[in-house]
Amino acid sequence: MKTNNNRTQKKGYTLPKKEKDAVNLWRRFFAYLLDWLFGTFFAAFPVVILNGIVQNTTVVTDDLLTIPYPYSYIGGGLALLFSFIYFVFIPLKIWKGETVGKHLMHMKIVRTDGREVGFISLVLRNMFGMILIEGALFTTSTYLRQMAALATGEVRVMQYLYYVGIGITIISILLVMFTNSNQAVHDLIGKTRVRMSSIK
Repeated sequence: MKTNNNRTQKKGYTLPKKEKDAVNLWRRFFAYLLDWLFGTFFAAFPVVILNGIVQNTTVVTDDLLTIPYPYSYIGGGLALLFSFIYFVFIPLKIWKGETVGKHLMHMKIVRTDGREVGFISLVLRNMFGMILIEGALFTTSTYLRQMAALATGEVRVMQYLYYVGIGITIISILLVMFTNSNQAVHDLIGKTRVRMSSIK
């Protein structure tokens, strides 16, 4: 067996080695949990405020289905905008490659070749891959499903999309746990990986 950079060759096959700056799975889980909490607040905040103004109520709700047209779509758009700020603007302009959760856990998103992550990579990874494609656990994904239900007039659309998102999320978890690259589906889409931020 012989080793060549980050690849291990054996009997004509090339196998990926574990990255030296790979993130502990528990650390990544807690960063994901923090991003879920902060991301939920960012996405839900404008919806809650809009609902209170439109319906002149102090009852706190972030359900787009209870907000009258066209404000339900406005609320959904604002939720997407605030999610964009959290998942794209912050890791692009404030902490390079780091959402709030990853910053607190000393992790960062980089391209698969180790270079700094850019705008396109963040949009593909976080907005398209994590929120739209996986789309099961994040509040913004719930808003997208609610907007789809409003547009089609079919509430069952929400349920179908949720099941699809759960399936893809499970695949992502398995990829992170059992592959050497630890890349989730959204990492593969954005051509990114997660590493410790202390590694230069």
